[in-house]
Amino acid sequence: LRWGFDRVMVRVVLMNVVALSVFCSAVVLSDGFGLYVFNTQYREDLKRLSPSPAAYTYPYICQNRHLSDLELRSKGCIINSYREPSVLLWGDSNAAHYVGVMGAFAEASGFAFRNAAHSSCPPLLEGAAATQRSDNVANCLASLAVVSQYLDNYSTVALGAAWADYADKSESFFRDLEATIDILVDQGKEVIILAQVPNFQTVNRKCQQKALKLPRLSCEDSGPEDPRVAKNNTRLLQLVARRDNVHYFDPRGQLCPDERCSAYFNGQLAYFNTTHLNMPGSWAIGRQIIREQGVP
Repeated sequence: LRWGFDRVMVRVVLMNVVALSVFCSAVVLSDGFGLYVFNTQYREDLKRLSPSPAAYTYPYICQNRHLSDLELRSKGCIINSYREPSVLLWGDSNAAHYVGVMGAFAEASGFAFRNAAHSSCPPLLEGAAATQRSDNVANCLASLAVVSQYLDNYSTVALGAAWADYADKSESFFRDLEATIDILVDQGKEVIILAQVPNFQTVNRKCQQKALKLPRLSCEDSGPEDPRVAKNNTRLLQLVARRDNVHYFDPRGQLCPDERCSAYFNGQLAYFNTTHLNMPGSWAIGRQIIREQGVP
């Protein structure tokens, strides 16, 4: 019995199509797990290692593109108390990702704070417009106006922001920041400048999940850090050194042991993306600092 070439090819193609269809159906029906659907430990580990969401998705993080009175009045924006605190954590998303660190400090020492963050907008009392794209100027200035109305409620203000990014956008940024700090100090406030955390070229958020199948996969190497961040943090430190009642906090010692920075902390992913901590990482860093040296 002899079959023609075309008939053989039809059979081969049909068999491959059937096999592929069966395989795809199995993957779909197993919710993407394939043969691992029968491995309970793998599924539990995969869930445990799922990347954490952005900070602003947590109910106690009060970050918005356009802040309103709600964020400055809501008890849901207060960490470690139901009463209005004397401490305000203020800035952009880089302030928001410090909520865990400061929350750990608050729990350990008994103080409370309110957090208010306006996306992509620095905590400045003047000059902020120069740091903004045209489509965000109105939201930024409106948010700053709201916060400024409530500053009298606080004796301590912690400022966090993507300092290096704003410095690139505005030549007057550091002068405007100094002016803001001086205004706050003249009002009798203590001011805390929160360093910008190391920024990386890449952060593979699902690396630990992939490593379940590829044990030799290295996840903690995040590549070189953005040199602008350390440079501008040094400038912030110099700014603080020239002033009374102004303080500086930098978790670099935890994120960069032996000056090797990583998006991982104690073996766990501590970053949401290349520039922001995730909330579990933020809380873990704060608690580690307390164990090692107490509340700063």
